[in-house]
Amino acid sequence: MIVFNVVSGQWERAWLGYASFAIAAVWTAWLFFHKDDQYRPWVLWFDLALSTYLVLVSAFVVHEHAVTSSGRLFFATAYPISTALMWGMAMDVGGGLFCAAVLSVALALTRPLNGIPYSHLAQFIEVANGAAYYFIAGGTVGVIRRSLDRSARSVEAAAVREAQERDLAAKEHIRAARLAVRLDLRDEIHSGVLQDLALLRRRLSEQIALHPADDTLPSLDRALNHALEALRDVITRQKPDLPTGMVSLEDWLIDTKRRVSEIDVALALVVQVQVPTAQARELCAAVEQALRNIEQHARVDTAWIFADVADDVLCVRVIDRGCGFSYDSGRPAARGHSGIEGMRRRMESVGGKMSVVSAAGMGTTVEFRLSLDRDWSIP
Repeated sequence: MIVFNVVSGQWERAWLGYASFAIAAVWTAWLFFHKDDQYRPWVLWFDLALSTYLVLVSAFVVHEHAVTSSGRLFFATAYPISTALMWGMAMDVGGGLFCAAVLSVALALTRPLNGIPYSHLAQFIEVANGAAYYFIAGGTVGVIRRSLDRSARSVEAAAVREAQERDLAAKEHIRAARLAVRLDLRDEIHSGVLQDLALLRRRLSEQIALHPADDTLPSLDRALNHALEALRDVITRQKPDLPTGMVSLEDWLIDTKRRVSEIDVALALVVQVQVPTAQARELCAAVEQALRNIEQHARVDTAWIFADVADDVLCVRVIDRGCGFSYDSGRPAARGHSGIEGMRRRMESVGGKMSVVSAAGMGTTVEFRLSLDRDWSIP
């Protein structure tokens, strides 16, 4: 702006021109060294006031009727455009258009202030042309700002969802770990008690041989033997006979986890359930696919299968604490995870549903849900 005006010269009030240049130069230098303050409200308003002043003062700096001279550039040149850009970026579309409107009014006033009446259509067209630049600058950057804000909100919402999914996965893993510990402890207690009772019975047999006259030892041996048999029955209790066409879900899941030998799979069933063979076949095939996915992608050697029934709905979860992955159920499965859609199709073919909860670094939970008839449950 300074160079263009110095080169063109022909000022009416040189001191006013140089004073205006000095104010604009000092303010521009301040903005350059205070970039973090450029979008503060008072900075925006001062910059708008300066641009409005530069537009209006052009009517007094140049000779009369020279504000629209084709032989020289407009006194304020592109400075007001930068103000419209800054308002659009800081205040969205509304702010950019407001700034453009203020500058357009100032531009319209330069004609009568410079002694140029609006007696011809050309004067209106010139003002409208100049105002168009302000509106295009402020409005366009305002739209860009709005788009950036929407993108930022979308990214933030995605981050919140991912954090919630990680939290959910972490809670599932904690519950799985606690249940696995309880189940392992139960099995360990059963095995330990069985071994201790067996050792005690052997020592009791030795005492009976050493003291054949003691009548109390045989009765103790019979009581101890009864306790051993009762404990063995608890551990290896017989399952009831199943109706034709029905199978034990526990047996099928045990067989399923045995087919995946590369990882250690813990199985926990809260209730005994009998299901039709067709449903069991598809459900266990889907469970096996989930275990294969853990084997190939999760980078762990342990997984858990939990089965429970609530409100006549069978829920089977396959859980791992592996590397996890980003998964959006609303989009097609990514390359390398096509098995997910295969599991989903299997469950849908028997009237069931499947869902996946996973996040990078937080493991994966695959849940299969199947509605049960009331007479399927095993007492």
